[in-house]
Amino acid sequence: YFSFGVFSDYSNYGVNIMGGTVTDCVIGIEMSGNHSGTVKGMTMTENVLGMEIIAGSEVEIIKNKFLGNFETGIYATSFFSGDYVGPGLGHKFHKNLFVDQGFAGIETDGIEESVISCNRMEGNLVGLEVESPGFGNTIRMNVANWNGYGIFALGLILGPDFVIPIAAGNTFMRNTALDNSEVDLAEAFLDFTNQMAYELPDSCQNMWKHNNYGYSIAVADCIPPSKAFNEENCAPTHDDFD
Repeated sequence: YFSFGVFSDYSNYGVNIMGGTVTDCVIGIEMSGNHSGTVKGMTMTENVLGMEIIAGSEVEIIKNKFLGNFETGIYATSFFSGDYVGPGLGHKFHKNLFVDQGFAGIETDGIEESVISCNRMEGNLVGLEVESPGFGNTIRMNVANWNGYGIFALGLILGPDFVIPIAAGNTFMRNTALDNSEVDLAEAFLDFTNQMAYELPDSCQNMWKHNNYGYSIAVADCIPPSKAFNEENCAPTHDDFD
């Protein structure tokens, strides 16, 4: 494996990566501290990570395919250096296709005020996972069907004094999550001290509205009843990339 297929280093502005295939790398594309760049029309397949975005702002990931990467399609996180923490701010993940990742289609921790919209996740262990820190994000009109877990606002209990809070202050709206084997929508902790049992927070941490789903796990009245849509969903299909 090569370390990176494409690497864009800190403080780059306006980097555009378009039209190609990246395979057999540890990380297919890495954008570290980039601002106002675009990745469009790429295929990331059989890498460990399809793509990693570290901090930065206003990076747009549009109409790409992530196929059979061994861990995660897109991992978007913040930047940590000593006492400094830099969030990823104002990113856009739109109309991407994620099929058969070993872990998640999209996994985020530490991004803020970003939009995850119109993506399709199928056959992954997790369709879309939003972790803390990270707030003010809008997750809308995605399709996460036939995964293990559909769409998950996640916290972790790793020990008696080691708890990672549930991602909070985000909006999940007009998503479709159906026929996932474990759960379609969830806002909960996974307790690694108790065989990964679900533990619920004291109160609802995010806004959930107008989602179409079968089975959810959350505190009472946090996730309203399922709501089907009349209009066609904007998430891409396999045929859109032929």
